[in-house]
Amino acid sequence: MPIGKARIRGGVAWRKKVRLKRGDREYIASTIRENREDSAPGWSQEIEETLIADVKHAIGFAASVDKTQTPTATEQRKKLKRIQKLALDLIVEILGGQKSRGKSAVRVKGLDIHTIDALHRAIRRHGGSGFVGLDRREFINLLDDIARADILSQTHPSSHPHPYRQYLLDELASIWVRHTGRLPHHVTIDPETGMEKGAFYFWAERAFKLAFGDRPPRERVDEAVSKLKK
Repeated sequence: MPIGKARIRGGVAWRKKVRLKRGDREYIASTIRENREDSAPGWSQEIEETLIADVKHAIGFAASVDKTQTPTATEQRKKLKRIQKLALDLIVEILGGQKSRGKSAVRVKGLDIHTIDALHRAIRRHGGSGFVGLDRREFINLLDDIARADILSQTHPSSHPHPYRQYLLDELASIWVRHTGRLPHHVTIDPETGMEKGAFYFWAERAFKLAFGDRPPRERVDEAVSKLKK
C-alpha cells in the first residue's frame, strides 16, 4: 500500500499482519538496492519504506487467503465486469456524459456544486473524510482505473494449485521490476550443488518463507518471471 494513503476499511483490507525481523528487512532492501538500474534515482528512506510496505502487503494478503476457497474464473470475471460497469456508470453520474441503458444510451447531466457539497457533507457525517482526504479528481481517477484496467486477466483459475502462493510470486516479480527497473531472471541451477540460484530467486524465497514457511517451487518462480516477459 503506497505511503500516505489511509487503510481501506472492510474486507478488502483483511490480511495477516506481517512483522519483518531486522535481518529480513535488511536483506529485502539491500538486494533490491544492489540490483537497481544504474540510471535509477538515488536510494532514500522513502523508497525503502515503500518497498517494505509493498512486500509486507503482498505477503500478508497471500498468507491470509491461501487456504480460502477460490471462486471459479467465470464467477470472478462476472463480478469484476459488474464492478467495472458500476465504476464507469458512477463516473458518468458525477461528470456527466453518455450512459447505456439497455440497448440505448441516455445523456446524463453531471453533478452540480450543491449536490457535490451535499454528498461531501454526508460522507463527513458518516465518519469519512469526504473530498478532503481524497479530492474529487483523485476519486474520479480511481474509478477510471477500476473501469479501464485489464483486471479480467488477473483472475486465478480455481484449478490452479495453490493460486495465492502463485499470486505472491507474481506480486514479488512485479515489485522487483518496479523497484529495480529490471526484469528478474529465470531460476538457474548450480551444477556443483544442484540447488537453485539467482538474485531474484533468493529474494523471492525469503519473502515466500515468511508467508508459508517453505521454499517456493522453481517452476512457480519461473512462471512468475515468464508472465512479465510475455
